[in-house]
Amino acid sequence: MFGNQVESDVITGSRAGEIGIFICGKYIATKANAHTGSIVCLRITELFGYKRVLISGGSEGIIKIWDIKLNELSRRDIR
Repeated sequence: MFGNQVESDVITGSRAGEIGIFICGKYIATKANAHTGSIVCLRITELFGYKRVLISGGSEGIIKIWDIKLNELSRRDIR
């Protein structure tokens, strides 16, 4: 699970489409080629009030939902 406070968690996205997660200052996970273009937005949120997920948007026009281990749960093409 992500850290207890949002301030302790950092999610990064790169121009190469890579996502990185840092929790409480420790590097936890990375996902190379998460998107084929630059990552333009990231958001941590809860689904149905109990499951934390990461939502990412790429310059290629795809929005993806990930679990905390960066397994892809869903994708939407918004082009």
